Amino acid sequence: MENLFFWYEDKVREGKIRSYGIALEYMGKEPLETKWHFELEEIKRRADIAGKEKSSLKYVIFEYNIDCPYLQSTVSQMVAGEKVTLAEDCHRLGFETVASMPFAMGDALKNHSVKELLEFALSGSDHVIVGSKNVKHIEEILKYI
Repeated sequence: MENLFFWYEDKVREGKIRSYGIALEYMGKEPLETKWHFELEEIKRRADIAGKEKSSLKYVIFEYNIDCPYLQSTVSQMVAGEKVTLAEDCHRLGFETVASMPFAMGDALKNHSVKELLEFALSGSDHVIVGSKNVKHIEEILKYI
C-alpha cells in the first residue's frame, strides 16, 4: 500500500493530480468483518509517510445507501484511542467521505424514489457517486441536482 501512496504522491508533486482517494467498499458494507477491516488511522499514517508528513490522500469511498447505512451507524474504527464510526473517523483524520451506490444497485429503487435515496446519501456523506443505466433514473437525477 505504501508503494501505491508513493506513486500517487509523485503524481501530486509532478502536478498531474491534486489529490486522490481510496475505495474501501466492503468496509462500508460489512464494517465489523475482520477480513475487510483497515484502521484508517494507519492508512493515513502510511500515506503521510509517502507525502513527507502531509499526504494528498483526501477521499475515502464506501458503499453508503439506505440499505447499507453502516458508514454512519456502526462503531468500527479507533482514532486517537476512541472507538468511532467510519464517517467520524474519516472526518477526524481530515478525509472527505464519498458515498457510492446510493441506489443499492437499483434494489432500493423498488421502495424509494431517486430523491429520497440521494437525500439519504447526501445526509451522511460529503459527496455521492451516482450512476444508472436507466434513462428515466438519469433524468430524475438531473432534475434533482
